[in-house]
Parts: sequence; C-alpha cells; structure tokens
Amino acid sequence: MNPILYRYKDTESVIKVMDGYTPGDGWLPLYGADEVKAATDERLKELEAEIAQLRAESEERLQNCVAQVAENERLRAAPATAPEQPRPFIPWSKEAEMLESWAAQPATAPAHTEAEASKT
Repeated sequence: MNPILYRYKDTESVIKVMDGYTPGDGWLPLYGADEVKAATDERLKELEAEIAQLRAESEERLQNCVAQVAENERLRAAPATAPEQPRPFIPWSKEAEMLESWAAQPATAPAHTEAEASKT
C-alpha cells in the first residue's frame, strides 16, 4: 500500500505524505493511493453518466424551443384574421321599445298540441 494520508491514533489529526518524511509512531495509514484512485475513478464515472443525462435533457429542451420558434414564426407569417365585429350601440330607450314590441306580439301556438297528439 502506498499511503497518501496518515491519521494519528484515534484523533482527527491527519497529515499528508511528503517527500523525505516518514510519520513516526502512532500514525496509521488512512488512505492508500489505489483506494483514492478507485474512489475518484468511480466518482468520475458517476459524473460522466450525469453529464450525459443532462446533455440529453438539454438537447430535448433545445428541440422543443426550436419547434416553438418555428410555430411562432409560422403564426407571425399567417395573414391576420378579421377582428370580431363589435356589437352595434343601441341606446337603452331603444332596447326597451324593442322588448315591448316583442312582448306585444301574439304568442304562436306550437305545431302539435296535446289534443292532436292524443288523437294519434
């Protein structure tokens, strides 16, 4: 094992290996170079997978944005439709006259009365 860090007995004191220095009694190897390399390699693989997923998601969002821009451009290029015609202004007094004239008209009888329906 090629230690990178040493820890002193049961404390939280940690020292890094330096050229030409060998820790004395009580210093225990904490991590070896191969353990650190394995851990960093594993973490790099996880991060690469995460980056690939984020790239795929961002590519999908980009395609959605491109489709939205194309739709906006199509709508801008389309001829404008005629606006809805406003309702003509009728003064209140005129509306009241119209309602009175409709109320004065005789009610029309339905085409089929109950008596006619019972004959058949």
